[in-house]
Amino acid sequence: MIFYPNDQIGYDTKILPQIIDELEKQYELNGNQFQWRDIDDREFFFNAMFKATVNCRDVDLVKRIHRFLMTGSNSRFIPDGFKEQMYYTNMFRLLFRFDIPEHVIPLWESVVPNIYSPSINIIEDFIEFISIWNIKDYYVRLWSDLLLLGFIDNRQNNRRIIERYLTLLIRHDQENLSNELIKQYANIARQILKRFPLISNEDEQQMQNTIDEQQQSQETDEQQQQRTKQLKQFQPKFQYSGQLLSYLIYLLTRVDDFDTSWSLYEYYLLNKNILINPLNDICLMSLLTLSIKHNHIDHALNIVEKINEFNYECLSNALDLLNRHGNLDHKDRQRLRTIQKNSSLESAHLVKLV
Repeated sequence: MIFYPNDQIGYDTKILPQIIDELEKQYELNGNQFQWRDIDDREFFFNAMFKATVNCRDVDLVKRIHRFLMTGSNSRFIPDGFKEQMYYTNMFRLLFRFDIPEHVIPLWESVVPNIYSPSINIIEDFIEFISIWNIKDYYVRLWSDLLLLGFIDNRQNNRRIIERYLTLLIRHDQENLSNELIKQYANIARQILKRFPLISNEDEQQMQNTIDEQQQSQETDEQQQQRTKQLKQFQPKFQYSGQLLSYLIYLLTRVDDFDTSWSLYEYYLLNKNILINPLNDICLMSLLTLSIKHNHIDHALNIVEKINEFNYECLSNALDLLNRHGNLDHKDRQRLRTIQKNSSLESAHLVKLV
C-alpha cells in the first residue's frame, strides 16, 4: 500500500519513485518474477498509478509504472476489472494533458479496445487531445475506433460524440486538405446518414401510429401492457440538430454532392421548429457556392434569404457572390435587391447590386 498524509506533499515526495526503484531491483533479483505475498498486493499498481497521476502528476513516473505493469506477468496484479479501468482512466487523463502524441498514441493503441474500454469522458478528452495537436492522420482512424467501441450505436450519447467528432473534422485547415481526406470525411458523413436516416417528425408519428394500430388489433390487454412497459424503457431515438446538419452539409458540399446536401437543408426547413440550433453560416455559404456552381438560382436565392433571416454577417458576401453570377434574370435580381433592402446589416447595404 502507498500512503501520503495529504495531497499537497504528493508533488514533492520522492517516496513513490524510490518504491519503484526497489521493486524493479527485487524483480531482477527474483528471476524477473513476483509472487503474491499479501491480499493487498493487488492494490499496488492501482494505488501507484493513482498517486502518480493525482498527487505527483509525473508523466515519466506514470509511464515507468505502466512499463513495469506490462513486464512479464505483472498485469495479474490488477485482477479487479473496475480498478483496471480506473488505472487506465487516470493514466490517460494525465498523459492527454502533459504528454505528446508520439508517446500517447502508441500507448493508446496498445490497450484500446482489447484491454481498456474508455468511458465517454475519456473519449472526449482523446478527441480534444487529437484536436489540439491537429493529428490529421488519426481523424479517420478515430471514426473506426468510435464504431468499434460502440459509441456511435449508444443512443444515450451518440449525438454528443458525433457532434464532437464532426467538429474535429471541420475545424482545422480545411483549405489545405488533400482530395483523399475530403472524400473520406464525406464518406463518414454518408455513413452517419445511413445509420440514422432522416425522418420528419410527422412521418415518424404516422409510422408509429400505423404500427400501434396493427399491433393493438392483434394483442390482448396483457400483451398491450407489456409492450407499453417495454416502450417506456426504450432508449431515446437519434435526434439531429441544426449544428449536426450543418457539419454534414458542409462535408458533403466539399465533394460536390448537391442532392444530398440540399436534402439536408430541406429537412432542416421542414423540422426547424423542433431542432436545436439553426444551420450555421459556414454550411450555408458552402451550399450557396455549390448551388451557384450547379446553376440552381432559385435554391441559391432561398439560401441567401435564410442567411438574411438568421442575420448572419456573411450576408454581404452571399449577396456579392450571387450578384456576380451571369445567369440571373430580372426577377431574380429584383428578389436579390429585396433581400438587401430588408436586411438590418449595414455591410449588406454596401454591396453594389447590378
